[in-house]
Amino acid sequence: MESGKVRARWMLFGALLLGAADLAFLNLRLAPEYEAEANDKPGPVASHRAAPSTPSAVAKVDPKPPPANTAPAPTSEPPATAPPATTEPPVATAPPVATTAPAATSPPATSPASAPEVADIYFDFSKYEINLAAKKQLEIVAQELKSNSALRVHIRGHSDKLGGPAANLTLSGMRARSVKYYLTVIGVADDRITTEALGDTEPADPEDSPVAWARNSRVQIVWR
Repeated sequence: MESGKVRARWMLFGALLLGAADLAFLNLRLAPEYEAEANDKPGPVASHRAAPSTPSAVAKVDPKPPPANTAPAPTSEPPATAPPATTEPPVATAPPVATTAPAATSPPATSPASAPEVADIYFDFSKYEINLAAKKQLEIVAQELKSNSALRVHIRGHSDKLGGPAANLTLSGMRARSVKYYLTVIGVADDRITTEALGDTEPADPEDSPVAWARNSRVQIVWR
C-alpha cells in the first residue's frame, strides 16, 4: 500500500518533468518566429512618428473627369426690341380766351342817339397792346359811360386771316380784353363792359392784302 503511493508520486513527478521539458522545447522552436513578429510590430516610440508624406509626384485624379471639348452654356441675352418710334409733339395751340357771352340778340346796327360815334380801334400787326391813338379814343368812351349810367359797351375783337383760326381767335380775344382793361383803369365799372372774340370770321375788308390785314386788326365798340 505504501509502495503504491510512492510509485504514483514518482509517476506524477515524472509527468510534470516531461511536460516542462516539452514546453521548453516548444518555446525554443518558436523563439525565432516570436522575434520576427516582434520586429514587425512598431513599439511605443515608433507609434509617435509622423506618417510618411504622400509623394508630390502623385496627382489626385478626379474619378469623373469632364467630357472633352464641352462648349460653355450660352448665356441668355434679352430679346432685341426695336426703339420706340419717335412721334412729333402735338402742335401747341392757345386755348380760346374766355369771354363774356353777349346777349342773345345781335347788337344794334346803330348806336344809341345819346352815344357818340367811335371809330374802330386798330392794332399793329399781330399785336394786342393799345397804342396812343387807341387810348385817346377809349378816353372818349369812358367819359360817355361815366356821364350816362344807363349805357353799356360791348367790345368785339377781330383779327386778319393770317395764321390759323385758333391763333386768330386767341389774338382777337386778347385785343378785346386789352380794351376792357384800359377802360376799367380809367374809371369804368367792370360790369358795364362785355367782350367777344371773333377771330377772322367777320373781316371789315375781305381782300387778301396788307391794307386789308391792317383794317381787320381791330376792335369794334358797340353801345348798348
